Amino acid sequence: MRAVSLLILVTATAAFSQTKDNGSNTKHRLALNFNKAMNRCLQTKCANIEEINGFFADDATYLDDGGQTWSGKAAIRKRLTQAATDAGTSDRVEGIDVAGAMITLRLERRRIVKSEKYNIAEVKPHLMVIILKDGRITRMISVIPPEEK
Repeated sequence: MRAVSLLILVTATAAFSQTKDNGSNTKHRLALNFNKAMNRCLQTKCANIEEINGFFADDATYLDDGGQTWSGKAAIRKRLTQAATDAGTSDRVEGIDVAGAMITLRLERRRIVKSEKYNIAEVKPHLMVIILKDGRITRMISVIPPEEK
């Protein structure tokens, strides 16, 4: 009887661990897919804005690195379209932390600057905090250190 109880406990613990990991893995994949979509947006002047908008909840808010808040999908679409940059810009993921409904992306924003003889890579740290609700981004906060702007 004791062996059966131990087996049930081990099986239940393994099942719980797998469920917990799957949730974390799903959020991790969502963060990576969102970053890839944002890179396409940065490189194409947001030609894929509807793909980006699909990540957000209808009532989402976005606090940009300038301290301005954008509320709702339409406002976020407008902000991201305005912020579209040159084709040489991309965010490289340096780390992802998942804690419950919160995802923190540690990024390096890279921009290729062309000079007369060389292409120079300009690299700036960038932090993005994403809060999820029902698998959609309900809040996003973008942080770039003031000295890096």
